[in-house]
Amino acid sequence: MAHTRPTEILRLHPGDTVAVALRDLAPGETLDIDGLIVVVGQAVPGGHKLALLPHAPGDPVLKYGWAIGQAITAIAPGAHVHTHNFRTGLSREESYGFSNAVAAPAPGPALEATFDGYLRADGRVGTRNEIWVIPTVGCVARAARRIAEQAHARRPAGVDGVFAFPHPFGCSQLGDDLSRTRKVLASLAAHPNAGGVVIVGLGCENNQLAALLAEAGLAPDRVRSFNAQASDDEVEDGVRAVEDLAALVARDVRTPRPFSDLVIGL
Repeated sequence: MAHTRPTEILRLHPGDTVAVALRDLAPGETLDIDGLIVVVGQAVPGGHKLALLPHAPGDPVLKYGWAIGQAITAIAPGAHVHTHNFRTGLSREESYGFSNAVAAPAPGPALEATFDGYLRADGRVGTRNEIWVIPTVGCVARAARRIAEQAHARRPAGVDGVFAFPHPFGCSQLGDDLSRTRKVLASLAAHPNAGGVVIVGLGCENNQLAALLAEAGLAPDRVRSFNAQASDDEVEDGVRAVEDLAALVARDVRTPRPFSDLVIGL
């Protein structure tokens, strides 16, 4: 009984009349291809086609389950199928064209798409209603994180979350380096997803609390701030500041807003 390994020959579709030799096949070899016994009649190089069934001149040669051309001479099972006994079914020149026979339907009336968002005092719209804790300097980043963690667990309904934004900057920075840090933090504090912001300073940092507040330009009722060096317990004072803001932020409500108000950052 002949046995054929998967690495010797490949029949791509059960209906194919040819298979692909995966190695050089020698005359006289007996192959078992899906139960079909074929004796190799002539040398077939690896990568070439081997006939599995007899073909008369003009018969279609099937590969991938599809006619890829036709026999030009009689081809016996086990024969090498190539340009000497096979030709493609394509003509030398083919013409192609496209005609859009279906008219596009007339557009219907435009519908204004909206989303439910939080309208802020500066006219921008948020998709969330959170309270953010922002440190002026990396020295109080850990305190800001602890404030947010404790206040988040105690937040009232209507406040989506309390989150800290720790960073390693704000100390020993000068010139453009300092101004860029301040600009990033001020922009973050004014983000419309923050219904309220607690800014925690240290007291001796280059990124001074007063300058950051002035650049952020926040509505006074939406911001609380203090310096840790002037506080007996900065975490306790921070949690109290968040709770004070939360009473206001929790009253914010979503309203339908046009999609033109939606800003997506990538």
